[in-house]
Amino acid sequence: MALELAPEDVTAVPVLFPFELRMEFEIGETLTITLRMKNCSEKEQTVTAALHTYFNVKAAETIAISGLDGVVYENRVVGAEASGCVQRGDIRIDQEIDRIYLDTAGAVEIRDPGFGRTIVVEKSGSNSTVVWNPWVRKSQAMPDFGDDEYHTMVCVETVNAATDRRTLTPGGSHALTQKVSVK
Repeated sequence: MALELAPEDVTAVPVLFPFELRMEFEIGETLTITLRMKNCSEKEQTVTAALHTYFNVKAAETIAISGLDGVVYENRVVGAEASGCVQRGDIRIDQEIDRIYLDTAGAVEIRDPGFGRTIVVEKSGSNSTVVWNPWVRKSQAMPDFGDDEYHTMVCVETVNAATDRRTLTPGGSHALTQKVSVK
């Protein structure tokens, strides 16, 4: 299945440059999602992109996220140390987390003992990974997010962000792919 967006399809908001997007879905034992971006302008354009995946977990406080040990990240939580942080061991969720992990190409695993499963996120066309959970205060301030929904979700996102922005030549394209499976 595929969804497409062409330059002429975008009329309600200003667009910085003409582009085409194609989102492809392959559904089976592994879910594969690919976002294809094409620069339709006559100039080089630098883009960011993200596949925002909200994973349902039994209890965010009990999960462990592996595959990012030793990786440098940018901390996007207001008031926290912003850059130059290094992940040590598994990621545990016991407060708001909003991080961009840099130079990541390998698989990330979400071990969820409550549901007795491990979610595996593999990717290509991306060298950065976002891990996000709004926790208490931010979830209560978000109008489209239930006050307690942070307990049962985590985002592990395949992205092109921070130092992983992509520059597309005129007519150039880029594909961002994520494969999700459960073991």
